[in-house]
Amino acid sequence: MSITWRNFIHERFRHSTGETARRRKLVALALGPEDWTPAAEIRHLSPKIAEAYAGLTAKTISRDLNALEQLGLITRTRTGVQPALEQLRSFIPLRATRTEQRAAR
Repeated sequence: MSITWRNFIHERFRHSTGETARRRKLVALALGPEDWTPAAEIRHLSPKIAEAYAGLTAKTISRDLNALEQLGLITRTRTGVQPALEQLRSFIPLRATRTEQRAAR
């Protein structure tokens, strides 16, 4: 799923330029698929993200998270943020049921 998510994010930001888009892309790529990341920890996800947010306020992080949520790339709760992996369901082939597998034989 990791490679699919990375490709999905790269595609979503393909035509986006500028520092804001770069920051948002870095955050979307750095979020772990299993865990909720507290918003306060976003700045510390990677050295590149720390550099991108250097000198910027928590309000900037909040705006970036709001934008990622509006794009449908993250899910936010009071616990934190997590990638919206359900966006990938349309790209994952459905498994055939056992009945369909038997019928195909």
